[in-house]
Amino acid sequence: MIWTPSWKAVIIVSLLGSNIVFIRIIGALLYNVKLSNIEHHAIRKDLCPNSTNVTKGYDLELFVERSTIRKELCIKTTDTSGGCLLCPYHWRLHGDQCYYYSDITVRNWSQSRDDCKMMGADLLVIKNQKQQEFIQSSLRQQVEDTYWIGLHRDGDVWRWVDGGQYNSSLFEIKTQSLGHCVSMTRSGYYEGNCNSTNRWICVKKAVRI
Repeated sequence: MIWTPSWKAVIIVSLLGSNIVFIRIIGALLYNVKLSNIEHHAIRKDLCPNSTNVTKGYDLELFVERSTIRKELCIKTTDTSGGCLLCPYHWRLHGDQCYYYSDITVRNWSQSRDDCKMMGADLLVIKNQKQQEFIQSSLRQQVEDTYWIGLHRDGDVWRWVDGGQYNSSLFEIKTQSLGHCVSMTRSGYYEGNCNSTNRWICVKKAVRI
């Protein structure tokens, strides 16, 4: 005798199958919402470095399409589909990095570095001639002053804060006063006392959206 399921059993099985599909759909939606939340949180964290509560940064709704964000923020790019690089307010974009020039003179070298780190950055590291030319050009637009950079003496050698060694072919370090930290002005780079107070320059990677 061949067993034939009753109509009640068929309905129960169908309902169970539908519930499983429904649960999977809900799970996928919640996963996407979570990713969207994380993505927007990361954007706010990078673009609002001075805010202790990143949820109060740029008024980005969690469910706004990325293309809409690009359209609003990538104003200098004709093709926003590929996104663009952005820097926080008061920072300058060059290449794929953002640069910040302090507007006060109240920090020694270590304090200046701490300030950069609080903004997700570090003191300036110069890696090539093109970057150096950009920095010097930018300084001509700033108040004439002295700025700490991320170069300091480590034993017998000069070393950048990222661990790289100083390349003397990029620039010469002039001795203004004996010390273990390097600052720069429009006219050059100088060895000085790390406890002196100067302005400072921070650098960090730009945000791509």
